[in-house]
Amino acid sequence: MMLAAETGLPHDPSQHAAYVASWLEALKKDKNEIFRAPSAASKATDYVLNIDRTLETGHDIGDTHAAQITATRRTLEHAL
Repeated sequence: MMLAAETGLPHDPSQHAAYVASWLEALKKDKNEIFRAPSAASKATDYVLNIDRTLETGHDIGDTHAAQITATRRTLEHAL
């Protein structure tokens, strides 16, 4: 919710119950997920905020940032 508020991304409160249910299911399957999730969430938040800030400033992300975004995306895909 806080990321949505900061970036203007849409937020659908009607999805809260489904979100909680998905977490309960994930924790039933693997209790250690509770320790991995904060790291993945932090990486995802940093990724979105970096893109948002880059777009706000009107800067071209260039090849270096594009490579970093690709690496972060791969990390997030594996974490989620």
